[in-house]
Amino acid sequence: SRGQKHPCTFTLEDFDLHHWASINDAWKLRKIVKLSRNKDINLQDEDFGGRSALHIACQKGHIECCEILLDNGADPTLRMYDGWTPAHCAAEIGNIEVLKLLIRYSGTVIAKDDSGATPRHIANITSPDSIPNAEKEDVLPECNHHKGKLCYEYVENDRLTSKKITRAGASPF
Repeated sequence: SRGQKHPCTFTLEDFDLHHWASINDAWKLRKIVKLSRNKDINLQDEDFGGRSALHIACQKGHIECCEILLDNGADPTLRMYDGWTPAHCAAEIGNIEVLKLLIRYSGTVIAKDDSGATPRHIANITSPDSIPNAEKEDVLPECNHHKGKLCYEYVENDRLTSKKITRAGASPF
């Protein structure tokens, strides 16, 4: 599209935000954002599923980096190539504080990825005990389509994930 670089012309410097968000260096991240107003804060890394710096910070639980990125225009609803939002990334590690932060910045916690999984499904599969049930009810609402049960259909062809969610309470019926 007009105004965007061709993927072959990206340099390592274009991904500075990704790097500093990944290693939780909030000071350098803040400095780069402040000094480089022309940097695309929502740049997606094609080699890693379309992750933005915000996806990475959420996936690692780096709340201060998340806040810096959000304060400077990072899109809390931006989707990776598989449909994951930053909320899916935070839910994967069970980080309730990052999820609350995303909600404050109008991030969605009920969006479904390309397989039909919401952040709550992801949290129940990958970190079922990390978010207390009371907070899960407030921050990660149930999927109305499945009446509060884990969605089994979206992983029925993936044996390892199917076993995990069955142990977490999902039913194939």
